[in-house]
Amino acid sequence: MQKSLLHLLSIIVSLSIGTASLAASDILTDQLKLAFEQAIAHPAEVRIIATVARHGDHPPAIDRAEAARKARAEATAKAEAARKARAEATAKAAAAAEQAKKDAAAKKAKEAAAKTKADDEKADDEKAAALKQQAAEEAKALEKKQAEEKAKKEADDKAKKEADARAEVAAKAKADAIAKRKRQAEANDIAVAKAKVAAAKAEAAQTNNAPTTSDKFLPSPTVSVGQEYSIDLSDYFSDADGDALIYSISLNSGAKW
Repeated sequence: MQKSLLHLLSIIVSLSIGTASLAASDILTDQLKLAFEQAIAHPAEVRIIATVARHGDHPPAIDRAEAARKARAEATAKAEAARKARAEATAKAAAAAEQAKKDAAAKKAKEAAAKTKADDEKADDEKAAALKQQAAEEAKALEKKQAEEKAKKEADDKAKKEADARAEVAAKAKADAIAKRKRQAEANDIAVAKAKVAAAKAEAAQTNNAPTTSDKFLPSPTVSVGQEYSIDLSDYFSDADGDALIYSISLNSGAKW
């Protein structure tokens, strides 16, 4: 550790257990810092006395150290730039991969949506075709049913007309028969009545008794002009043969009824 310190730079270092103080030139290289860190990491009472060079009066070792530091700094900067470039490239590649993944997913989703839409349209077309076929079959069945109902109605109407015609003919025949029987009965009744009249006339011609009067006396009412008056003459006159009697009335003025 002491050799490393003397090799890099003349410096005064005072170290004690647990503490350290440093006075040096303005140029402290990364190797110096590393040496001091190693010295502090291993505490020991060490005294290093060296000659500190003034500014602008650099020994060759310091020039080489400075050049090495600059080279390392440039290498570090280049490495950092390369790291950043790699990081940017990695980020770009990751972004591109993510975008490609998203594009692929979007494309897949779009294709799936298009397929779903196509399947739905196909299903709709098939459903529409099935409904159309069903409607056509139902219309055909309805037309057939209506034709059958029409034919049945026409047949029923025809049968009804024929039945009505037969019933009318039968009713007419029945009415004619009834009328005929009625006329026959009337003719029979007329014939019987005529026969009875003829018999009564024949019997009357053989024995005809004159009408007779009762023991009652006819009243002698006084009737004013315009006043109505009635009397039942059957209480005063009768016919033993039951013949109808014809009455006549005579007034004092000579009027007769």
